Amino acid sequence: MPAAVTRRAGKAAGNAVRKPHGQLPAYHPYRQRFVGGRADAHGRKGAFNARTSRFVAGKSSATVSWYKNADGSVTRRVYQSPANYQVAKGVWAPIDTRLVPASGGRVREKANSVPISFATGSGTSDIALVQVAPGESVGWTVAGAARVAARVSGSSAVYQDILPGVT
Repeated sequence: MPAAVTRRAGKAAGNAVRKPHGQLPAYHPYRQRFVGGRADAHGRKGAFNARTSRFVAGKSSATVSWYKNADGSVTRRVYQSPANYQVAKGVWAPIDTRLVPASGGRVREKANSVPISFATGSGTSDIALVQVAPGESVGWTVAGAARVAARVSGSSAVYQDILPGVT
């Protein structure tokens, strides 16, 4: 193309180039700034602390726990399986499977929606008892069980030597 034609190209008559109606702006990738540290630390002191953070029952669900932290922030913990049980419509409480003393010489889970209890000794009643509805329960015994006391620790009740040759 001759040089005279290319010099005139910059001074051509016509409309200026404009963005067509409805055209999106040019794409620019988002560059997130990485801040190292623990995910629950929020880069500052305070945030979640098991002793000072308060469970928010109304915002939690079976698999999500919300906490109001002492510094005013909130922490949300998400679980793969249920970590909370429903105590009333829209109100949740953490499941606690630790065994605590109950009436009738039994121990029960501290906090759960399904009442489960265990005998403190074998041979006198059902070893395990699950309440399936108000006033209805299902129990288990061990045929031929020796009379032994349960060793309760945390979430476990162990009946050592309940059957001959079984530890």
